[in-house]
Amino acid sequence: MRFLCTAALVLMSSLLFGQVQTVPWGEPDHPEKGDHSESSGKAESASNPVRVFVLAGQSNMQGQGKIYDGATGAIGLVVDSFVPSCAGLGTETCEFTFNMMDGYGDGWNGWTYDFVQNGVVVASETLPNGTEGTAVVTLEDGVQCDVIVSFAGAYGPEISWTVTDPFGSVVASMDTQGENYPSPNTLLDVVENDQDEQWTMLQTNGEWTILDNAYLYFQNGQGTTIKDHVTIGQGAYPHLIGPELMFAHQLDEYYDDPVLIIKTAWGGLSLGEDFRPPSAGGTTGPYYTEMLDIVANVTENLATEFPELGAVGFEIMGFAWFQGWNDAGSQDFLDEYESNLYHLVNDVRNDLGNPNLPVVVASAGQGGYEIQWGWTQDIQEIVAVAQENVACNDTLYGGTVGFVDSKQYYLGALDSPDDAGYHYNNNALTFLNIGKAIGDEMILAINDMAYCDGFVSVSDDHQPSSELTLFPNPASSTLSMVCATCTGLNAVIRMYDLEGRVVAERPLGPTLQMDVSSLSRGLYVVEVTLDGQTVRQRVVLD
Repeated sequence: MRFLCTAALVLMSSLLFGQVQTVPWGEPDHPEKGDHSESSGKAESASNPVRVFVLAGQSNMQGQGKIYDGATGAIGLVVDSFVPSCAGLGTETCEFTFNMMDGYGDGWNGWTYDFVQNGVVVASETLPNGTEGTAVVTLEDGVQCDVIVSFAGAYGPEISWTVTDPFGSVVASMDTQGENYPSPNTLLDVVENDQDEQWTMLQTNGEWTILDNAYLYFQNGQGTTIKDHVTIGQGAYPHLIGPELMFAHQLDEYYDDPVLIIKTAWGGLSLGEDFRPPSAGGTTGPYYTEMLDIVANVTENLATEFPELGAVGFEIMGFAWFQGWNDAGSQDFLDEYESNLYHLVNDVRNDLGNPNLPVVVASAGQGGYEIQWGWTQDIQEIVAVAQENVACNDTLYGGTVGFVDSKQYYLGALDSPDDAGYHYNNNALTFLNIGKAIGDEMILAINDMAYCDGFVSVSDDHQPSSELTLFPNPASSTLSMVCATCTGLNAVIRMYDLEGRVVAERPLGPTLQMDVSSLSRGLYVVEVTLDGQTVRQRVVLD
């Protein structure tokens, strides 16, 4: 059993059971969009309302995790071979010309080819930019030369090249670079190598699982409107998955009622302009309006959009935001991202008729925790920080707004299907983890428990907070706790599940060992109450 913990010190009276504050900018004034507030109500006669969640953002919320193949599997591929001839030159080596072409005109986007003789790389070449270029490669006479993919980039079909000998004759060529090869961390690779059995829910009897009670509405990148049960292939395009897949699994497991995900995401959009919320001032973003229109249309026409559900009511349960890349293209958008995100949370809550609507913000985590430059550095140092500042404002939101740090799920190009950092290298494992994390955080937000002050991680050893130290012992499925200040008669420890039910409770002395072997996998909250104050740590039993 694996333990992960987070900790926060909060005041019991104001945060655990008290009223939740809302963002203090007042009601937005945007009558041109129409009133969408009724879209949060449910029919009084409905016994099993549809639980509606809105997932919004840009291309990564659309979904970019590859299912079956990628370009990285091409690494090491021998594309062509030839035997160099320097006949007539009287030399043991001679020069060959590598002629490189790109159909789009932006270079080879990382694709690199090695020239190998006798197992030794004698040259390594790429086209850094532009439509065409040449490189001179010196080769040994009469020794076979293999042209091998040494790094797989993006947009392989744009690439072509030829090799000409000293006399101008073409001795090797490639008309186009394929990009569909078995590659690491496609969805297929993840489930076939799932040694820890973390993703068994994705297949049923050897087939991709279709969730009977979870539905998706999404206009994908092909212009196709998906109105179906949640399964694979519902990312930006049919060969991709997005956060919706594991988000649906988490919420489907949590609710007995039907779950409907309305995904309103489009590629290449900014919060500063395209999704600009009304209360931020300036022109309201057209995609903010479109997002609300789609939600209203779908929820008001459930019987026709999803006839399988029948005439049932609905309740909008939460909103998730996963975006940020395009705002790095404008200094103004970077400067106001934090303010705009506060306005977005406020306006979405107002427009969907619930001032305390649970919200989850997933950070723009491109590049992970590594130092980046230029555009990606702005994403890491400005956008992601702003997203965390807003979503982790626990004093303001009181556990109803959660945060997912997607940097922790970023994997490099060599561990991914492609070299496409802006799309998390099309890594299916990354999108599974992000979707699961958004789902888990949404469940916490629904229960007013999405606090994120004082984040620490705990594996087989311990990482103490200043108030409460956890010592997990996965071998014995126990959780030991030390709370130096918890020696009074009023010290009590409780463990809550995500429905707010107490699953364990007892007085707490300076040390305590709790047996958690009987608890199911999932998120719990360990809470220590002493003289009116509460120390909380989230615990993941996995």
